[in-house]
Amino acid sequence: MNNVGGDNTNVDNVSVHNVDNNVGGDNVGGHNIDNVGGDNFDGENVDDVKDEKNVEKKNHGFKNCNDVVPYVGKIFDTLDDAEAFYRNYGRKEGFEIIIRNTHKRTNINEPSYRLFICRKGERVGATPLDFGKGKRVREVIPRTNCGARMCVVHKVKMDKWKISSVDLEHNHKLVSPEKVQFFQRSLNIDPMTRSLIELFNKSGIETSKIMKFPSETKGGVENLGFSNQDVRNVIHDENRVRGLVWVDPRSMNTYKNFGDVVTFDSTYQKNRYYMPFIPITGVNHHYQNILFGFSLVRDETEASYKWVLRTWLEAVDNKPPRIIITDQDIASENAIAEVMPMPQTKHTYCTWHISSKFSEKLSYLYTNYLEFKTGFNACVYKSLTPTKFEDRWEQLVEKYDLEDHAWLNDMYAIRTQWIGDYTKQHFSAGMTTTSRSESTIFFLMNMCNHLPV
Repeated sequence: MNNVGGDNTNVDNVSVHNVDNNVGGDNVGGHNIDNVGGDNFDGENVDDVKDEKNVEKKNHGFKNCNDVVPYVGKIFDTLDDAEAFYRNYGRKEGFEIIIRNTHKRTNINEPSYRLFICRKGERVGATPLDFGKGKRVREVIPRTNCGARMCVVHKVKMDKWKISSVDLEHNHKLVSPEKVQFFQRSLNIDPMTRSLIELFNKSGIETSKIMKFPSETKGGVENLGFSNQDVRNVIHDENRVRGLVWVDPRSMNTYKNFGDVVTFDSTYQKNRYYMPFIPITGVNHHYQNILFGFSLVRDETEASYKWVLRTWLEAVDNKPPRIIITDQDIASENAIAEVMPMPQTKHTYCTWHISSKFSEKLSYLYTNYLEFKTGFNACVYKSLTPTKFEDRWEQLVEKYDLEDHAWLNDMYAIRTQWIGDYTKQHFSAGMTTTSRSESTIFFLMNMCNHLPV
């Protein structure tokens, strides 16, 4: 494969399959808002409030509260509509939102519940990455344990999404309107706007001026779902490799014999282009590491993971593995659920990745109840059957009053994907972590370092 990513090269996604030069029913009142910020409102008549300014203040600065302020019982057609609604509300108020957790119905593997929270309610630690020339450290977003959140559930009979709970109060200062445009956010450029950006660029209009038209149509830059950098990325997307999957004949052959269990790890980014490197690995009959292929992608998004999985499956004759092990990540989880759905592929989580969070998520319990750690470890690691695990878990929850512990509730909801009493019911070749991928990365890194320049 020559001149990939060089000048005058137009490459979207490159898939390499062969080394022989083959590249390939609730009633919701339309105007009533229940218990928003502790007060009851009617969208048209507000009792005991004479001054319009006070009304607007109580409605968080919005005159038509029902249209823009979340309230229990509000209905959305889709989950994406719910997220867009809360994200737009957050931008108008001055805070960012993130997805805290998602629950799925096990029988159909579709989302049934999603919790959105203020970004200040979730810790984002600094992760140093060694790229050869010192260390790059991701910025730390300080956590204030903000309780602002919105929870939506799927109503099956209606096939709609409904807000089941909402908290609008923040314990931190909100961002001013002029600074909202600097929020970190996912790329949200619709196809029409993308085409318009490309047209303006071909017409010779400067990148800084291209933003003016969509910002005016949306009522200001703060209402856009993208930034100047996103516009530059659209313009520069041409002549770049956006993704690459490599599967050579040896990997294809070994997968036919030992492809029951694979690990999929995208945490490694030590390359000059800062592109996530994803080795797809397993073990052979001697319990030695084997490589089923690898990929380089531009980002760690659900769309990128779907492309990688589909392309890799095509290279291995569309034979999905029985087990795929990954870190706990919502993007890869959604991609696997769509490309390799149950029951043909069982998706499990790296136990080390989850257990490494125990000391942080359970620090209060570890510090104040010395016997809790012993009981918790016995529950997680020493229960011989699912029934025994659930009995011990229930006892811990009752003893330490943990019914409302959000993280533990999340871990219990996905217990079949990381607790050994459940995962051992499926053949896993003795693998419960993604450490095989890490050792493969270490081997490849050493080999590359010893290649002649």
